[in-house]
Amino acid sequence: MPRRYQTYSRDPRWLTVRYAGRCSSCGTAIPKGAEAFYYPTGKHLLGTACGHADDAARDFDAISFDDAQIGAA
Repeated sequence: MPRRYQTYSRDPRWLTVRYAGRCSSCGTAIPKGAEAFYYPTGKHLLGTACGHADDAARDFDAISFDDAQIGAA
């Protein structure tokens, strides 16, 4: 689903992992080539196997949508 709000360079985003790593939240292994949710400001990576990435992406999309509809304070 395409986003209907403005995006910024420091916004978290989905990416394909180029190097194996670990979920910043729980330490679950994230293999090379897997999808993960990345926070560039803190350089945190959240994996999909443990479910943290899906929760974080859903929360970020909801907050961004609200800001676009209501306006940032």
